Amino acid sequence: MKLTTKQKAELTETVKTICRRQWHKFVILYPELQHFEMPEIVLNGRLKTTAGRCFQTLNRIEFGTGFWLHSTEYTVIMAHEIVPHELAHQVDFNLYGESEKKCGHGKTWNQIMLNYGLAPKRFHRMDKTQ
Repeated sequence: MKLTTKQKAELTETVKTICRRQWHKFVILYPELQHFEMPEIVLNGRLKTTAGRCFQTLNRIEFGTGFWLHSTEYTVIMAHEIVPHELAHQVDFNLYGESEKKCGHGKTWNQIMLNYGLAPKRFHRMDKTQ
């Protein structure tokens, strides 16, 4: 689905609002995060199999636009699983530096996910988007 500029701006603002709320929850869990800016949030229409990715050193997270638009079920998964998963990568980097594991799914990231209330799953269960 091709979005108009206005639709993309509205979706981007919705996703940013979701991220701000969840970032705030991380700040409550880890008060030292208040010294860090929330990551820049970007929607990327080229992400087709990866729902999100965190560029820790840039303090930037990209989410696959198609996953937000695919279905209500996918939107819920994005909001409640993928967003905190990616934010947890930035939290991990901000608090502890580079992860000891490739792709950032190390011990500290796992603990951050558990403290947030989610299982530290590495992969989503959504199929490819169109």
